[in-house]
Amino acid sequence: NPASLTLHNCQFEDDGAIITADWLSDPNTICSSLHLTKNGIGNIGAIALAEALSYNINLTELHLGDNAIGPGGASAIAEALKDNKTLTYLNLGDNMIGDEGAIALVGALEHNTTISHFFVGENQMGKEGAVALAEGLKKTSTLIAIYLNRNGICFAGDAAYSEITKESTALISLYLNRNGMGSGDGGDPQAMAAGSASGMADLSAGGEADGAGGAVKESNMLTALTYLYLRDDNVEKLIGFV
Repeated sequence: NPASLTLHNCQFEDDGAIITADWLSDPNTICSSLHLTKNGIGNIGAIALAEALSYNINLTELHLGDNAIGPGGASAIAEALKDNKTLTYLNLGDNMIGDEGAIALVGALEHNTTISHFFVGENQMGKEGAVALAEGLKKTSTLIAIYLNRNGICFAGDAAYSEITKESTALISLYLNRNGMGSGDGGDPQAMAAGSASGMADLSAGGEADGAGGAVKESNMLTALTYLYLRDDNVEKLIGFV
């Protein structure tokens, strides 16, 4: 009965996920950290795991990245998050959840009071899902780090994510790298650097643009955000530094 269990790249698919879910549902299971990345888990397996989350009171970390849970699996997990009171770290990266899954998860995060770190990178989001997440991030009071890399966020318009830097009071780390930021549909090119005027500890652009990050750091512009990651995006447009 381990406190931490890693089953990475075991390729047990939905059948293995169902067995794992049964184990998680057992009140005697004390596991607090579960890694199930790269196992071919689909919609059915995700639904079983979601049901287990409704009963489990010990799990604090769930890593489901690099599977294939899709929008249906993401929606099931979203429903479970509305009631779960222990999970703080959730990785759903690279799961093809799309707009439908993203929108469902936003609704859950508005009710959940424990999730602090949320990974949803590489999930084939379009404009609808990206905008919904941007709006949801303004409302959450516990989420301090979100990973949205490789999602084509530029399609939402840079302004949608610029607003987070002005309005979010909880978010500390925002990862938007490799999203084509700075090439969106009409967002203010300097909006990422135009939040309210207190509390900025660090703004890192990553890659070759660290100098730009340093320049913004001195201006102390953002409220809660202390780490903004924009590697391989059009940082010069976003922060107005050339």
